[in-house]
Amino acid sequence: MELNIKEVPERLKIDAESLRRYLAARLPGFKCDPGRLVVRQFSHGESNPTYHLMAAAPGELVLRRRPPGKLLPGAHRVDREYKVISALHGVGFPVPRPFLYCEDSSVIGTEFYIMECVKGRIFHDTNLPDMSPGERRELFVAMTTTLTQLHSIDWRVCGLEQYGGRGDYCSRQVSVWANNYEMASKETEKYSEMRELGDWLKTNTPPVSNQSLGNIESVPLFRAIVHGDYRLDNVIFHPTEPRVVAVLDWELSTIGHHTSDLAYFSLFTSPGLIPDLTDDIQRDEGFPSSDDIMMMYATMTMRPHPLPHWTFFLALSYFRMASIAQGVYARGIQGNASSSIALFYKNLVQPLAEAGCALIRTVKNTPPVLDFVGYSQRAKVTLSKLKEFMREHVYPAEPVSGGTPL
Repeated sequence: MELNIKEVPERLKIDAESLRRYLAARLPGFKCDPGRLVVRQFSHGESNPTYHLMAAAPGELVLRRRPPGKLLPGAHRVDREYKVISALHGVGFPVPRPFLYCEDSSVIGTEFYIMECVKGRIFHDTNLPDMSPGERRELFVAMTTTLTQLHSIDWRVCGLEQYGGRGDYCSRQVSVWANNYEMASKETEKYSEMRELGDWLKTNTPPVSNQSLGNIESVPLFRAIVHGDYRLDNVIFHPTEPRVVAVLDWELSTIGHHTSDLAYFSLFTSPGLIPDLTDDIQRDEGFPSSDDIMMMYATMTMRPHPLPHWTFFLALSYFRMASIAQGVYARGIQGNASSSIALFYKNLVQPLAEAGCALIRTVKNTPPVLDFVGYSQRAKVTLSKLKEFMREHVYPAEPVSGGTPL
């Protein structure tokens, strides 16, 4: 399969010879003559820059590093990524095989880890224009199946007892993204929709206890391994089969509530957040609705449909995306953003917050089928253009903020 790689930009270049010497001394089976290690960068995965390495043996490898420069405490923790993929690989979950982690920043300038280069298909164009409706649906069935597999893993058995942050996950998520938004909007316009959405989330946070759900549920339901950024272009599919062979980008992973992963994933299973206004592809052409994904997941896991607190987790996804967009815009004002168009992100914050508010106003505590009744025309027009923008610029800029695991 053709790899989406490019020449390494000057600000992210690494000392290839220093890396070659390090790997020759520490990675079993690695062979490469001096000056022969070829280093290029993947176009995807810029938050933690990801590199393609070519050596005589074992051939292709992948390096993922912490970005250079001043970073927030606790952000871009590649050691956490290495820890979680090591644990998951050990129990047979589809992730790249991890080879080694290096905390010595003198080798290439920052800490990094090495993993295998998994071959397969990554769909960067999430419209899936060259696929039939049946083929599209098969991909989302496969992704939902893989997500249920992830959430069924006992994180305590596979060595991730200390992986998540302390306290209630849902409350912590609301607090983290609310704080991020407040910090990022100190010198910019604040939107009443963000306050409304944040206040609603705080007063509708799911309870820590799940006794009301009956015997069908158990305590571990609310404490699962969550990916944090589970979407189509963070997955590698088999070259010819609708089967997930590797899940990528574990920067935002933690131990938390399984429904947060599912709700976030379900918002991006169609071409754009408002599929009936995006291109010529409709949901009925193989793209499942948010409710379809929820029902599929509930059936696979033998849980009741609708899932409890579904509206909360959808609203939280919008709140988080709006907070991220505000943070990128703030960094653009400060002059330290990675994106050259960071100032445009100001135009995304309010429409995302409006989308979340429309959701909580119209569906309240019932499971939505996301027909987006009640959206302003401004929100519809802006959100219809958001998909490509999020994929190209927002996702790579997603931080792990606050100095503690999410």
